[in-house]
Amino acid sequence: WNEFYQIRLSEVALASGLGIAYLLPFGPVRIDYGFQVYDPIQQPGDQWIYERAKPLKHTSIHFGLGYAF
Repeated sequence: WNEFYQIRLSEVALASGLGIAYLLPFGPVRIDYGFQVYDPIQQPGDQWIYERAKPLKHTSIHFGLGYAF
């Protein structure tokens, strides 16, 4: 969005997940697993996780070094 008044909550994606972190001397090492709960780009009837035929198709595994912001 270019302007504050253009923001629409129906256009915001929603994701959830879990992760683990291990603190090392230079910062944490993280592994996270996440999945899309709401995807506004999908067609109506396929936007929410409970509406999808294969809900875990849209998942991601992330590896990170350092602190999340």
